[in-house]
Amino acid sequence: MQIKKSVFVSTLLACSLVFTTVGVTASNGIQNITAALNKNIKFVLDGSSWQPKDPKGNNLSALVYNGSTYVPLKSVSEALGAEVDWNPKTTTITINSGGDQSGIPYLDGDNTSNSSNGSSNSGSNSGSSNSGGSNSSGSNNSSSSDNSDDNAPVSTGNLGSFDKPVPFGKTLTFNDSYSYESNDKKDFIKTSVTYSYTVTKTEPITRDKIQELGFRKPEANAAIDYLLVTIKFSANNAKLVKSSNKDEYLNVYFKPSIWGVKTTEKSSIIGGNTSGFDGSLGRATDTATDLRKLKVGESASFSASGKFILPIYKNAENYLVISKDNKSSNNSDDYLTYFKLK
Repeated sequence: MQIKKSVFVSTLLACSLVFTTVGVTASNGIQNITAALNKNIKFVLDGSSWQPKDPKGNNLSALVYNGSTYVPLKSVSEALGAEVDWNPKTTTITINSGGDQSGIPYLDGDNTSNSSNGSSNSGSNSGSSNSGGSNSSGSNNSSSSDNSDDNAPVSTGNLGSFDKPVPFGKTLTFNDSYSYESNDKKDFIKTSVTYSYTVTKTEPITRDKIQELGFRKPEANAAIDYLLVTIKFSANNAKLVKSSNKDEYLNVYFKPSIWGVKTTEKSSIIGGNTSGFDGSLGRATDTATDLRKLKVGESASFSASGKFILPIYKNAENYLVISKDNKSSNNSDDYLTYFKLK
């Protein structure tokens, strides 16, 4: 089932608008407002009727304030697989866009690190298939590829399959697309693009170093290590073919999709943190797209290079797994691609 990508982003934007309004008009950050709960507004999630509820099971309604309608962030986000937490000590709402973060570094409202990095964690993906945290080794066995000949694109064929992963330092280029249409056909979008990925460098990162980036220190796990992976990413001829909206954000529909890792023995860890620190892939992509919007029929191209934190299994060969946008097939082999990490 395809979920429209902009749904979660729009929810976050609505939440941001509330806090922006309060911050501008009240020096202490708190302002009394007059708003109305509109119980007549219905919710449709992926084409089906849906009712948001609070933790006690009570129905929640949309709130109308100053001409705008706002939905319950926590309930909607968790229905889309995200995780929302409130820290009253720091008055911080923490949103993890992939839900459970087991084994994946995430930001913590109680973190006392002096690092200025890691103000948000919107680039995190879903959690780990193991139940523990991570124990990063202190080895210095980094890998890098700086030879331009090695980075030349290679013929795809079945390259990128589990049985034929992309060699380290090689570039995989493939055509991709994304489409969504609600049951009532009023909400729809279709895109097309040519993506290129190159793994250029990998280096171990310790749990202490992860904490220095502004994340909570991962719990020790004898089976798990962490890598800091650098990739080059490009989106060529990224086109908004059709949309029920007049335009769409480039960085919402065209961005790297890190699925996680899979070992040669087919053990998997789903997730990886692509944002929240200087030099991250998420920030590089945001900078390259610069909040640009595409109108229907328009296309654009951009490239970015950045780092992300990837949990891996110790004492095993791990493949980086990239997910394509087109997940219409029920067979994951059709939309997952594999890259060697050394």
